[in-house]
Amino acid sequence: MCQSGGMLELAILGFLADGPLYGDELRRRTERLSSRFRPVGEGSLRPVIDRLVEAGLLDRRIEPGAATARQHTLSLTGTGHAELLRRLRAPDDLDISDSARYFTILAFLSRLPDPGDRHAVLRRRLEFLEQPRHSFHDADADADADADADADADGADDPYRRGTLAVARAADHAERSWLREVTAEGTGAAQAPVRTRGPGVLARLAALTGGAPAAHRGGALWRLDESGRQLDANVIRLAPRAQVAPHVEPGLDVLVYVAQGAGLLECGGERHELAPGAVAWLPHGARRAVSAGPDGLAYLTVHRRRPGLTIRNAPPVSPVAEEGGEAACLLDRVCPDCGRLATERGDRYCGRCGTPLPSP
Repeated sequence: MCQSGGMLELAILGFLADGPLYGDELRRRTERLSSRFRPVGEGSLRPVIDRLVEAGLLDRRIEPGAATARQHTLSLTGTGHAELLRRLRAPDDLDISDSARYFTILAFLSRLPDPGDRHAVLRRRLEFLEQPRHSFHDADADADADADADADADGADDPYRRGTLAVARAADHAERSWLREVTAEGTGAAQAPVRTRGPGVLARLAALTGGAPAAHRGGALWRLDESGRQLDANVIRLAPRAQVAPHVEPGLDVLVYVAQGAGLLECGGERHELAPGAVAWLPHGARRAVSAGPDGLAYLTVHRRRPGLTIRNAPPVSPVAEEGGEAACLLDRVCPDCGRLATERGDRYCGRCGTPLPSP
């Protein structure tokens, strides 16, 4: 069976689950659904309908009237309804990875009566999207910064290709954000607390990290941004095996509290195991790196608020040494998915996995 035929079958079954439809109305609805990906004409739809009728999944009746005014009415049989639920409940791998096929499934996913079945499909899509090589940007996840820069440079002189990359990455990021929110709600996972202004309790680490091993994604869970503050504080989560590359913070001491997971801290030439409850001091000027263990790592960082940027002349230095800073200080340059530290202040996307970087 061709890919488009399989999705047309699913669309037909899904629309008829609402109730019987005239053939023309079914065609219009199917065309609207598929127009974003693969336009469908009447010539493509009719043989699919015939096949479904022959298989006993649809019932077709001709309404009485004049020959030129007769309408074919299509309805879903009990067997057809069972087939619809089967396809929605257990899509194959191509249905998950191919966007046209997946969004057809998503359009009718609410037909599944069990929320657990619906969220199982969404989690499969999220797992696919979070694979480093799925995206439009295909830099090797294990390559170093130079290789990442070379991969980005492929389209540096072509604004249209860079625009295509930017649109694809933005759509990918938006879909993953939505999937994370929906699947978290479906499992009863704790959501980020409501932010408060002024002194008092601003967040609770147990709620932020979910009280379970760190999820298989990284990013900023919370940050202190109250006006008039003298401190900066952030809760960061690294995905399993993710790393913050070695770097130097020239001007700020940083205090780190491990809330969840495990990992390794390298600071000042020494290696330290990180576990829940550990408190670490990272003195300014010390070279440091952080790597997460197999369950990920979530930690709180606190340091003096960084002064505003000023324009000044400075001798050329390496990007990491110039910018420096613990991951929390450079939140706008830490990839929320793989934890990679961007090497340039102006980077808008992660050079490793293509995820948009947070706004400064």
